[in-house]
Formats: sequence, C-alpha cells, structure tokens
Amino acid sequence: MQELRYCAIAVNHGTGNEKLINYLYEVKSVRLVKRCDMTIEQAGKVDDTNLTEYWLLELGYVRPLTQSVVMPGHRAFRFQLTNASDLLEAKNWQDLPKRYSVLS
Repeated sequence: MQELRYCAIAVNHGTGNEKLINYLYEVKSVRLVKRCDMTIEQAGKVDDTNLTEYWLLELGYVRPLTQSVVMPGHRAFRFQLTNASDLLEAKNWQDLPKRYSVLS
C-alpha cells in the first residue's frame, strides 16, 4: 500500500449495472489509521469506539482519462493493482493485466 502512486475509482453512472472509471488521481500519502481517529469527512461518521485500522489515502491532482474504463457492475468491493499507462490504454476492466495473481 505504501507504494501506491495513483488511484482510480469506478462510479455508477445512470441506471445500468456497469461502473465507469473516468479519472486517475495522484496518491499523495497512504496511512494506516484507526477508525476512531478519523474525521467525519474521512469516514462518513464518527465512531469513537472503533479501533479497527483502515488505509487512508490522501489524493492529489486529478487527471481525466481520454476514454472511460468500463467495469462490470458488482456491488462488492474489488481492487486491482496495475500501472497508470495500462489504465490509460484500457477500455474495460478485463483489459487490465493481472499483475499480482495472489490478490485476485
């Protein structure tokens, strides 16, 4: 996690099941933070008793992609490690190379 340089987030658009990745964000910092130490802006709500640790990413500049990357609509959280150049060339989630099979 400490080596992340960019982050891209798939977002629902409209009524379909697919999600689109439209932006690539710079990752300025990555920290492991207890939920009770997060602000409402970071976590969505304050929970002073939750000691569970979460990865907190500070995002920097944003770069719009020239074409959206389509991700099949799954409600479950999924992530994939890749590099920025592969994301910039991809048209859909399946185009991204599977670099770390242990994470799949």
